[in-house]
Amino acid sequence: MSMAKIYPTTKDIVKSIAKKNNLDLGLAKKVFDLYLSEIQRNVLAGVQVRLVGFGTFDVTKWKTPEIYDINLKRKVRRELKTVKFSPSLVLKNKVLG
Repeated sequence: MSMAKIYPTTKDIVKSIAKKNNLDLGLAKKVFDLYLSEIQRNVLAGVQVRLVGFGTFDVTKWKTPEIYDINLKRKVRRELKTVKFSPSLVLKNKVLG
C-alpha cells in the first residue's frame, strides 16, 4: 500500500507554474529557483523580505538562557539567529476562511 502525497513538492509547484502559464518546464524551474535564491540571498544578508499578499521573512536574534560553560568556567549567554516567517493578513484571512 503506497501513501498518498499530502503536500506539493518543488517539482509539483514548478509543473503547475509551467502548465498554467504555458511555459517550458526548464524555464519555469529556472525562474522558480532564481526566485527562491533571491529570497535566500536577502535573508542571509539580514534583509527583511516582504512579499505582499503572502508574508514576510525576517532574521531574528534571541539570547539563550544563562548557562555555565565548563570550558570557560563561567556563566554565558549565547546570541542565536533564526529565520521567522510571518504570514500576511491576506494569507491569514484566506486560511481562516
